[in-house]
Amino acid sequence: MNDDKGIVSDSIADDEVTLRPVYTIPNNSILSGKLITGLIGRIPLDGQLTDPFRFSIKIIKKSFYANRHVNNVLQDVIASGTASGDLRLSCVRASIDSITFIFEDGTISDHKISDIGFITNEYGLPCIEGELITDAAQYLMTTSLLSGLSSAAKAVSEAQKTLTSNNNGSSSSSLTGSPSKLSAYSALSGGVDDAKDWFNQRTKSSFDVIFVPSGKSVKILTQEQINIDYDPNGRKLDHQLATGEWRNEILD
Repeated sequence: MNDDKGIVSDSIADDEVTLRPVYTIPNNSILSGKLITGLIGRIPLDGQLTDPFRFSIKIIKKSFYANRHVNNVLQDVIASGTASGDLRLSCVRASIDSITFIFEDGTISDHKISDIGFITNEYGLPCIEGELITDAAQYLMTTSLLSGLSSAAKAVSEAQKTLTSNNNGSSSSSLTGSPSKLSAYSALSGGVDDAKDWFNQRTKSSFDVIFVPSGKSVKILTQEQINIDYDPNGRKLDHQLATGEWRNEILD
């Protein structure tokens, strides 16, 4: 048992030694990039954001740090995160939770940290203006039309009846109008109510979003220090190239 523990400890120590610090992205750094994907900011309902859409950013320019330090090495780094929409301001707020750096030999340095940072537009505004996409007007028009049609059908149907008050204080209803109208408009009212219920159920899965197209220049403001370390034993894009075992293969 002691030997096993010793072996495990040595193995862990060896793994720690293999990690070589290369770059550091300090807290409060400013990284410039462009949206690879569009921003789709789903607008929260009752304060709850369900299944937010993800997005990706490619860092393409100089990164700026405190005391006038800059870094060109972080070009082509890919960052991703989630977005949410702001209905009142018609803009998208987005936070970064993943960033991936690949060294020249293909070694991958992947970092997943909650709230690594957030994005702003070119002028530093943390909510990026976009286009509101909503079907609220169509929903209101459709529900109003169905409600009005149902009420009208019920009114015509009820007009075929006469309500009589009895001496004992009770009341009774009797058919004094057209039986065919009563039948037809009762059926119409029921059908419209069913259609309204179906429409309301269907719209429960719909939602409003703020959309920002891809290609827009943005900035990432980091909120956590990101340590980019080189691991010689880490995963690479192509291990055959790294070990000199590359050979041409034809896939059937």
